[in-house]
Amino acid sequence: DIETADLIPELKEAEKIFDSLKSSTEIKDPAAVKDMLIAKLAILENRAQERINLHKRMNLLYQIMVISGMLIIVVMIIYSIYMYSQRK
Repeated sequence: DIETADLIPELKEAEKIFDSLKSSTEIKDPAAVKDMLIAKLAILENRAQERINLHKRMNLLYQIMVISGMLIIVVMIIYSIYMYSQRK
């Protein structure tokens, strides 16, 4: 999906950090690695939330555009009927 294409590598990197934290015995400071993982996940969550908010705003703009277009059409039809009735 093109909307999440740039998030996937960062998610895979977070998975690697998690796997290394879970299985590696060579890590000297697991608390620092855990903090790094938490920070990376927080960044990913914020970016995903930004995408969701953007999608909601775009959906709202689309709905407003469709409704205003329909209103313009209805007003033009009513005006045309009114002007046609005045002509007779």
